[in-house]
Formats: sequence, C-alpha cells, structure tokens
Amino acid sequence: MPDSRSDRMAEDSPATDAECGAERGESRRTAARWRLMLAGAGRIAGIGLILAGTLGAAFGFGLYLTLRAAVSRPELVVPDVVDLEADEARALLERSGLRVAVSGSRHDPNVPAGKVLEQFPLAGTRTKRARPVRLVLSLGPARAVVPDLAGMSARGAQLALRAARLSVRHTMTVPSARVPIGRVISQDPPPGTEAYPGDRVALLVSAGPPERAFVMPDLEGRAWSAVRRALERAGFRRIRARRDGSTAAPGEQDTIADQWPRPGHRVRPGDRVSIVTRPPMVLEMEIPR
Repeated sequence: MPDSRSDRMAEDSPATDAECGAERGESRRTAARWRLMLAGAGRIAGIGLILAGTLGAAFGFGLYLTLRAAVSRPELVVPDVVDLEADEARALLERSGLRVAVSGSRHDPNVPAGKVLEQFPLAGTRTKRARPVRLVLSLGPARAVVPDLAGMSARGAQLALRAARLSVRHTMTVPSARVPIGRVISQDPPPGTEAYPGDRVALLVSAGPPERAFVMPDLEGRAWSAVRRALERAGFRRIRARRDGSTAAPGEQDTIADQWPRPGHRVRPGDRVSIVTRPPMVLEMEIPR
C-alpha cells in the first residue's frame, strides 16, 4: 500500500507543477497590464496638469494685464454738460475721452426742448477714460390744447379747462337771444389753440335775451289822435282815462299837455306811463311786455 500511494503522488507531481507555472505566468501578465495602465493614466494626468497649469497661467496673466491696464488708465474729470444742446454735450464728452448714453427724456417747464436736463456721473466727478456718461434730455414745457367750451355751462367749462390743465381767466356776461342764459357764447383763446399747463381762458357767457327798453319820447303839444295811433301800433294798452273825474275818452282834437316819465327817460316792459291831455284828461297805460 505505501508503494502504491508513492507511485500515485509521483504521477500527480508533474501536472501540479505545470499548473502552478501557468498561474504564475498569468499573474505576471496581469501585473504587467496594470503597470501599463497605471503608467498611461499617470502620463494623461501629467499632461492634464501641464495643460491646466498652462491655461491657468495664461488666464492669470491676462487678468493681471487687464487689471493693470484698468488701474493704470488715467482718470478724467467729467465736464458739466447740463443746459447744453444734445449735440454740443456729445461733442464735449467725446473730446474729453468719454462715451455718451442717452437714458431718457421728460418735460420740464424751464429747460427748452433738446437740451440736457440731467447727467450722471455729475460734473466734476473723476472717472476712467471711455466710461459712459448718461444724459436725460428735456422735452420742453408740456403742452395743452384749449377745448371747445361753446354751449357749456360756466361750471362745465371750468371743469373742462381743469381737465386740460388750464383755468378760467375771467367771465363776462352779455345778453344773447340765441344762446340760453348761463351758457358759454365764445372763448379766448379759441378751441384747438396750443397752450401751456396753467394758462387761462376768458369766457363770454349769455345773460339771456336782451331786455326790451325804450326811450320815452316828447309827446307834449302833439295831437292825441296821432299819439294814440302810434301807441296802438306799439302795442300799448290803455289802463285808465279820466277827465274831471269822468271816464270819457279824450277828443280827437285834444293835445298832450304833460307826461310821465319825462322825455328821454328809459322805460321797460311793464312800466306805467301817464299822459295828461288838454282839455284836462289823465291817461294811464302800461308798456307791453
């Protein structure tokens, strides 16, 4: 039995040695592959570090040059361009080495249109060359248009003017047979006129139909018949006639001895007129309305 076991071990030894050698060869090949891979990765990492360092150096140098140029650039004093025409302001700023940027515009009651209203930076500020100076230009005073007020009530016209940023200068009243009382007849300035906010408009307002009035004529010495016909054509209505306390009518040949109101006096519809004839008779009449 011992001999048989020894023979079997002797037979198995060559196979085991071959397998061990194969395993050692595979291990050496695997190690070699890892060494190659690590060496390649190291070279790639080295190249990356070199490139990163180069780029970083280049960026840092460029940044250094930029900062150095910015710091070493001489400063300028911003000139005063407020109240200058826009073209004059632009020329002055560009001659000073600055750029111009118009940032807006607005109305101003005191600065004419087209002139510089504001600037930033302010005049006298120190700044770098080629920096922008922002300008605000004036549009001049704001404008308003006079509305049409004809036919409006005085109060309505006042509100319409207020909405247009205007106001009433004064109001005059005159009689008018065409325009109802209290309504605007005309205005000054006329509708559509360009004005400035705060300007005033004069109004002419109707006082209603003109009042009828007459100048009392001189009737003394005239024949009653002629006076009567004239009064009837004018629409006079006789109120009362008296002669010696009676109500008899005056004769055709009677003449006018006295009158009231006196000649030249102004009388209106509804006023009373008294006439005394010769022979004595008093006639009282009312002026027609």
